[in-house]
Amino acid sequence: MKRRAAIASLVVVLLVALIGTLMPDMAATETRPDQANLGMSWAFWLGTDRHGRAIATRLVIGLSNGVWPAVGACTVAGVLGLVAGTARGWLGGLTNTVLGFLTTVLATMPRYVLVLVVLTIWGDSALWLALAAGLAWTPSVTEAVSARVERLRHSETILASRLHGVPTWRLLLVHTVWFGCRKTVTRQLLGLFSAFLVLEASLAYIGGLGIREPTPSIGNLLAMQWGRGAWSDPRFWVPAAVLLFIVAATRALAHQLLSLIHISEPTRR
Repeated sequence: MKRRAAIASLVVVLLVALIGTLMPDMAATETRPDQANLGMSWAFWLGTDRHGRAIATRLVIGLSNGVWPAVGACTVAGVLGLVAGTARGWLGGLTNTVLGFLTTVLATMPRYVLVLVVLTIWGDSALWLALAAGLAWTPSVTEAVSARVERLRHSETILASRLHGVPTWRLLLVHTVWFGCRKTVTRQLLGLFSAFLVLEASLAYIGGLGIREPTPSIGNLLAMQWGRGAWSDPRFWVPAAVLLFIVAATRALAHQLLSLIHISEPTRR
């Protein structure tokens, strides 16, 4: 039940993000000084900020601006980590040594420091933020996949399939990568998804990095309203609640997947 609720919650988040993608940017960036700091009403569900921009509209578009780069970061980490981890776990030997060394070197730099270095050198766009975050989380995906593939390679199921003449490519791609590693990879990427949104919110307080004003994001909304009113002001706590809701849903689903991974651990010879 918890897993279904978490999945449904994330589907809702993605649907809202899709709606935000279809909305014009002008709806979130156009300033109206005559409507500044208005309270909640039928016209402005969450009120307006000091520039007269509707908070509800900015929240929907801002969620889109944060979710899709997070998906991009998950794609980068998922592809690189899956390829490197599978090669390490399946081939072993020199391949495992070389890729393990490269993974260790990349992992020695703290994730947030790596992201800041990339953004400082190459640019502060959402694209670079997604690429940097995906690269920073690649080592954890690689290690998880490598350990999983190595256990599966020596399991009784794979060894018996070899004796029955099952092609190596099928054992690798279908039995090992798809059926054996999909939950492991998904769990890792769920952690990255929520961490990316928290990272973006953190960068909003630094200023000049990641998604910047006037482009809306959850981080920008929090930074804009921080210290500008009571904590009960929906202009602050609603974006904060949305961020916490997404993090809680992804964490809950990741925990459920971890339980399933432990249940399906392969039997060694």
